[in-house]
Amino acid sequence: EGESLKKKSIGQKNEDKPRKVILMVGETGAGKSTLINAMINYIMGVRWEHKIWLEVSEISDEQTKSQTKEVTVYEVYAQDSPFSLVVIDTPGFGDTEGFDKDKRIAEALQQLFRSEDGIHEIHAVCLVLKAADARLHQRQR
Repeated sequence: EGESLKKKSIGQKNEDKPRKVILMVGETGAGKSTLINAMINYIMGVRWEHKIWLEVSEISDEQTKSQTKEVTVYEVYAQDSPFSLVVIDTPGFGDTEGFDKDKRIAEALQQLFRSEDGIHEIHAVCLVLKAADARLHQRQR
């Protein structure tokens, strides 16, 4: 059985704006979901001094397992932005659940890219690395 797929929309959809798509990849614990939170808050105009932040990911106490359990597509529609942003968040590759889970993630992405109402172009791939890692591991190359 493949990984499930979640879609979340933030803001008022506007079909007239061009769409930019970013695919986020990285190992478990690298901070993909944290980076996505920061990006979306910035785009939506939330600043450090604001008391309320948008929280787009679930928080878990267990750091050895991926906090993101399925491929999640965030569609961000900010009124002041010249484009809409789509961020594809993937569960962490290379975590304690092993290669079979990595394979299911890849299959879920294939399904997303092949489906008629899915994603058909990517403008950027963001490889998120743990700050403590000085060099790329073999599986990251």
